Amino acid sequence: MVYNIAKAIADKLCDELMLSGKIKRIKVKTLMKRFNYEKRTEESAAQITQLLFERNILLHPSIMKIGDTWQLKFDDNVYLSIPANEKNSNLNNESPLSEKWNIDKWFDTLGEKTFRTEKEVESKLLVPLLTRLGYSENDRYDGMLVSGANGSKSRKLEVDYGLFNTDNEMLSNQVLLIAEAKREDRLRKSVELEHARNQVKSYGVFSGCLFGLITDAKKIEVIALFPLIFPVKINNEQKPLFECRVNELKDRFIDLYNLISKNSLTLRYEEISKDQDQSPTPTIYNSQTKSINT
Repeated sequence: MVYNIAKAIADKLCDELMLSGKIKRIKVKTLMKRFNYEKRTEESAAQITQLLFERNILLHPSIMKIGDTWQLKFDDNVYLSIPANEKNSNLNNESPLSEKWNIDKWFDTLGEKTFRTEKEVESKLLVPLLTRLGYSENDRYDGMLVSGANGSKSRKLEVDYGLFNTDNEMLSNQVLLIAEAKREDRLRKSVELEHARNQVKSYGVFSGCLFGLITDAKKIEVIALFPLIFPVKINNEQKPLFECRVNELKDRFIDLYNLISKNSLTLRYEEISKDQDQSPTPTIYNSQTKSINT
């Protein structure tokens, strides 16, 4: 019964966003009250996040815990919006890449590497690749725990790597990229590939992240974790934003860098935040208390 009430509240909020066509800025505590929660718990925050995602509402930044820490204070603002497809047009902005990006010939040696376990895929391929995409050790959150939910049941999700920009104060709470490694050639099977995509998308929902990278040392794939923003579809199925074989990575690295490097994603998330900061503070009408909340 309580969950049904929460679904009805989420439906009403979705209707408001669609009617206004604007981004809503709202305090965390006000959003919790909107769903009749006086206190913020992992379960209540996960339920709100899941309900909004199911209605294609982008919640930015995440209201969930990362590790053992709430990323936002109770008085901090979050932003709610229904993404427009036009944002896809800005997907291929170029970001400067050093002329020395392959000075150590790392890309040339990929075909010579042996990957016996998932851990070796992480250590020999994924971590060096993330470094070449501009992420420092401090930017990389290894084994990042995110509070999540499956329906009404709460759960903990462990992400292989959550990537941040620790030098950017405005984005200090924003996960820029989620990266997952699988055992070598695991993604060759379509069922395993679909499972990996859904796994990373689930991580994106609760971490507030828009991009995911998956690799099994044979192929590399980047997917949009919120498809409405980047609606690239073939035969009504979501198409990856980027994909290539690892032995093609040297020739395709510039494309990958322009898409998900630290520089590129910083600019992209800054653009989203800028749009939100320019939006007026919304007026939220609570029909149960007959009051106005901002």
